[in-house]
Amino acid sequence: MVLFGKQSSQANRETAKAEFEKACEISGDSREIRALRMRIGLRARAHIDKSFIEGAEKTAVYDEACLRAVASGREKPPPPKPTMYQKVKSASGEIVTYIPEEIAEEAFKVGAKYQLTEIEAKPAIDLVQSLANSVSYQLHLEEPLVAVYFLREEHDYFPSDEVEQSEEDDNTDTGQATSDKSTQENRTKDED
Repeated sequence: MVLFGKQSSQANRETAKAEFEKACEISGDSREIRALRMRIGLRARAHIDKSFIEGAEKTAVYDEACLRAVASGREKPPPPKPTMYQKVKSASGEIVTYIPEEIAEEAFKVGAKYQLTEIEAKPAIDLVQSLANSVSYQLHLEEPLVAVYFLREEHDYFPSDEVEQSEEDDNTDTGQATSDKSTQENRTKDED
């Protein structure tokens, strides 16, 4: 029975990688193709976020293990590594996701540096967002994925980018554009 689980897991990994590669390579702009790209993009964003979190969590455990090892005179354990395939929840249940190894590793490293306070939240968000932008470009998405939204909310950091710029351009009739979503929602309710 365990062997069957391992085969299924390997098949899920292969499928996840094949779907990502297909979404990157497929040409055209039909509704189905855009939907495929967006679905894979959302999975990739979840994978990037999880890699960042994993980097922070594994680094915290590793840092503590190193302190215990030094205190007891033992050798330090090997440093943690990112998981190349992540499991994320979807509407159809738990699925396996894939992103290129270098993207996963970099998101992991940024999470680790953030955990160790070697980098502050805003630069960490910017670095992870650049990874999401890279994946968005590979997937030919019309708008870039927004990564580490949980960290953005926690630090109230929503730098203007092309997506927000286009929203601001649409709001020129108010004479003043804003990237604060709650202000935009209130303005919309007032206009109704």
